[in-house]
Amino acid sequence: MKDESQLKRALSRSSKMPETVTSMDLPGKQQEINVHWETHVSHQLTLFVPPFLVTFGVIGNIMSLIVMQTKNFRSSPASIVMSSLAMCDSALLIVGLLGGMWISALLGFDVRATSSAACKIFKFLIVTFSYVSPELIMVMTVERLISTWAPFQAKRLCSKSRMKMAVFSITLFIVAVSSTLLFVADVREWTQNGSLTKFCVAADGIKGLEAFYARVWTWIDFALASLFPSLVIIIANPLIIRQLMKSKTAMRQPQRSQMGLTLTLLSISVAFVLLTSPSCLAMITYLDSY
Repeated sequence: MKDESQLKRALSRSSKMPETVTSMDLPGKQQEINVHWETHVSHQLTLFVPPFLVTFGVIGNIMSLIVMQTKNFRSSPASIVMSSLAMCDSALLIVGLLGGMWISALLGFDVRATSSAACKIFKFLIVTFSYVSPELIMVMTVERLISTWAPFQAKRLCSKSRMKMAVFSITLFIVAVSSTLLFVADVREWTQNGSLTKFCVAADGIKGLEAFYARVWTWIDFALASLFPSLVIIIANPLIIRQLMKSKTAMRQPQRSQMGLTLTLLSISVAFVLLTSPSCLAMITYLDSY
């Protein structure tokens, strides 16, 4: 009887002890909580951050356009490329960030998936603007490289007419590449827990070739948006800086407007490489999985 009463007291004390619940005890519940927290933070960021980015980005691009039309910069061929870059970046902010991401978060559904036509147009415009922008930075880098290393030949090699032709040719090429999305992008529906969700995705129109197209397009995206512009910038910028240092040592100071354009280009190109490097590395990791 004594042992039985001691056992009952021990069980009573153990039942009053607080239980410690860990992720190992309830892995499904813990994962659900983590997903809910991450989804909530992502939604809040998507809801409040894009308006500020679009506002400051568009205002900055408008100021850049105004500066490029002043007397000191209007005669420079690089002003054509920089003006085109400012307009392209503003269009990307408005269409991609504000029109696609922010409005979708505000309304609670993907506006790009409201119809097949909306999906195709959104995909085409976003991809076009996002590819033209880095290619224009690459053109500016080449133009500054020629201007610093061969200033006497730069007026002939990088004239305003040739810069206009370069911008037009790049835009035409990117439009031709992006136009494939007008045929393969479409709205796809998923049913989960009894609820229907629509998404705007690419490669939905190619029956049986979705994986192949996705793999090919991933390589195209990697090359045009990151690889080629980054390689040109990484190679050309040290050469530009070296030539500027040599000119300063030789007491051959370049014109103030040309120096300003060169420094602006260096800032843009360095920021481009730093900000696109994470996605570039992620893309390489993704491609290694194939």
